[in-house]
Amino acid sequence: MKMYSVAIGVLLFVVLGVCACGSDAVTEQAVAGQEEMTPEQVAVAQLTKALAEDPDNAEIYAERGAIYLENGVYDRAIVDFKRSLERDSSKAPVWHLLADAQMDNLRSREALNTMIYASSRFKERIPTLLKLAEFQFIVHQHDDALATLDRAVKVDPNEGEVFFMIGEVLKEKGDTARAINSYQRATELNSDILDAWLALGMLFETRGNSIAERYFKTATAIDRKAAIPYRMLADYYSRQNRLKEAIAQYDEAISRDPQYEEAFYNSGLVYLDMDSLSKAKEQFDRAVKVKPTYVEARFYQGVALELQGDVQGARQAYQQALNMAPSFTNAQQAIERLQSAQ
Repeated sequence: MKMYSVAIGVLLFVVLGVCACGSDAVTEQAVAGQEEMTPEQVAVAQLTKALAEDPDNAEIYAERGAIYLENGVYDRAIVDFKRSLERDSSKAPVWHLLADAQMDNLRSREALNTMIYASSRFKERIPTLLKLAEFQFIVHQHDDALATLDRAVKVDPNEGEVFFMIGEVLKEKGDTARAINSYQRATELNSDILDAWLALGMLFETRGNSIAERYFKTATAIDRKAAIPYRMLADYYSRQNRLKEAIAQYDEAISRDPQYEEAFYNSGLVYLDMDSLSKAKEQFDRAVKVKPTYVEARFYQGVALELQGDVQGARQAYQQALNMAPSFTNAQQAIERLQSAQ
């Protein structure tokens, strides 16, 4: 069987042209104009042409469906995955992709039923059981999710991801003590499960236990290139009023992700607490530059400007925030306060 591989992870644009046509056939015009087509259009055209030559190739349907899924063309993705499975139902990952397309298309019942069926076909496949538990968790069937995860533990009692997922479900149910035990077991079995360390940090912090810092720091050490652990460690320091340490960790996060608007915003709040108004304003500006619709950052631009005595600039920032979110009462109240002070 020929392989028609596509680098799906880098396809970031909406599929146009070939994807939008009503027929699977690739027009001569589309093929002739490939040099002007986007990469995903070219990929779909190639796969569609291949299917015209080999219409029973399950693998090609799956690959084309994956491109549709990656680009949000869910109806077509679902059709292609079903066509693939009609021709070869033995590929568990294709069942997963079908369920993903159904879930993303807001067809959660179908997605769940797809995974229930898949788990009956692949009874001892851990990724399939985890996927089913994840979907049960999403639709708030927590007890069913735990039952599925219990099946997974019986298949492999040493799979860290299973215990991490158990922790997620138990945390959602409010059973934090057992959740902590599950997260800890997950890290014992697989120390690279980043989210387990972060979850432990959050849970111990809510208990007022200073061991939380160690969990956050461990998370930063697991993946030195990841920005989120540094931002979460910074958030922890901020909540502990350890402001200089917080700023240092926000800087670490931003150095790893220069487009991390949340790190810019949160560090701006810390600079406000430190009365470093110009630095606070700079961070809010950077957050807005990355994400122009960041309403809270717009609002705090106004706060920083107002504290610096720039009433006109503050009013404009508050108004911009209110224009983006008409129900944002803080912005409305700030505008009214400035008007009443005139």
